Amino acid sequence: MKSIPTAIPVTIVSQDRSLLRDLTWTLSNFGYRVTASACWRDDALWRAGGDEALWLLDARDPEAAEALAAETAPAAYSHRIAICAPGANALIDPADDALAMGADDVIRLPINIGELLTRLRAGVRRTEFERRFTATSTRDPRAGLLLRPALIRRAQRLADAGPCGLVALGVDARERIEQRLGVESAREITAAAARCLADALPTDALGCALGSGVFVVLLPGYSSEQAAQFAEGVVEAFAVAEPPPSAAGACPTLSAAVTAWDPSDPVDEALDRVAAGLEQVGAYGGGCVLDLATVQQELSAWKHDTETGKPFHDVLARDLMEAFPLLLKADLPVSAGWGDPGTADRPFPPCIPVLDAASGLLGVVAPDGVPHGAGGVLDPGRIEPTENTVDGAMPLSELFEAFGSVVDDYLIVLESQRPVGYLTSEGLASLVVDRIDTGTYYREPQGGDGLSALVVPVEA
Repeated sequence: MKSIPTAIPVTIVSQDRSLLRDLTWTLSNFGYRVTASACWRDDALWRAGGDEALWLLDARDPEAAEALAAETAPAAYSHRIAICAPGANALIDPADDALAMGADDVIRLPINIGELLTRLRAGVRRTEFERRFTATSTRDPRAGLLLRPALIRRAQRLADAGPCGLVALGVDARERIEQRLGVESAREITAAAARCLADALPTDALGCALGSGVFVVLLPGYSSEQAAQFAEGVVEAFAVAEPPPSAAGACPTLSAAVTAWDPSDPVDEALDRVAAGLEQVGAYGGGCVLDLATVQQELSAWKHDTETGKPFHDVLARDLMEAFPLLLKADLPVSAGWGDPGTADRPFPPCIPVLDAASGLLGVVAPDGVPHGAGGVLDPGRIEPTENTVDGAMPLSELFEAFGSVVDDYLIVLESQRPVGYLTSEGLASLVVDRIDTGTYYREPQGGDGLSALVVPVEA
């Protein structure tokens, strides 16, 4: 039965598959978007959370206690309803026990659908209230730091404070942490970073949580150098702090971008600028504190060098060529097997060099002119002379000109008059001009391809 999407989904977790089935079908019929799971593991997908959610958690399962604990709520705005046994003759009421563990509400078995719908609707109202309350709040509920609108309002009152230090701190490679350890581990690492920052904040400083593991600190009266010292202290404190249990072995680090802010400048633009600078600091490897002006200066210099082609000034033909998979001698049989050039996705070069007795270039033969299989003899009539050659020491700046003077779309690279590789104009452009195209290399395996499916084509 297909669920109708709602703003707040419902997740049901229980090892009672009959209960999962009945509740999923029933709630879907009432328009809820239901996810059912029988897995309580720490890496279960439903634990990632991240959105507003209603949770129905079977308190009869031993693993439910951790999920019901208030400090491990799976989503920022979640309402956890515990499904409890009747408990008529129990010494401890299971419903009271679930509430003590941190459940927001309880419902007893056998479930009365009318009661369940009523409790779910109450949960919808609560989660929406919490969402609206947080949207208008001045502080981030997890980090305990100011939210961006609140920081901007308070910063506007610092007109007489003089220059201030502005620091952006962020958890390095947070997306990678989410992929490797999960969303909840990334949140715990971010929360640990927020605690280190909060412990180091001076009394008159303004700390702000921008989201996604990024924080901004406004330090009235601080110079850039003093702000850098403050940021280094936070980065070092985080590095030596005990990581959350779920992040054991991850060695998370913080990086920071530091700049000065004049209260006469718009604070929102300054926040955007320093946050953007923090993204560039990640290129330095993480765990470092850098001055934003220095980063921007080095980035501008790199862009200028790239636009003027400086990185390619020392690039030669031999650095860019593709090696020939096969070299032939006119007077010797083919010593290695050779497939069918008509087969798709095989990296056949545009031609195969033929060597003379002194291993110099005698000519070339088309790939379909090479005998199939070992021991075949090359037909001399298929050898064609060629002048499409360049020296291996030819610089890149001259290679494009060389392609303009040849009829065929390839160049043979020579070292001491011996062919060592080849270039094509398309392959050269795709390497040093165009952005890499993953579609060239990645494809879904095709049934029945055999060993040919292992061949990755040369972009030429």
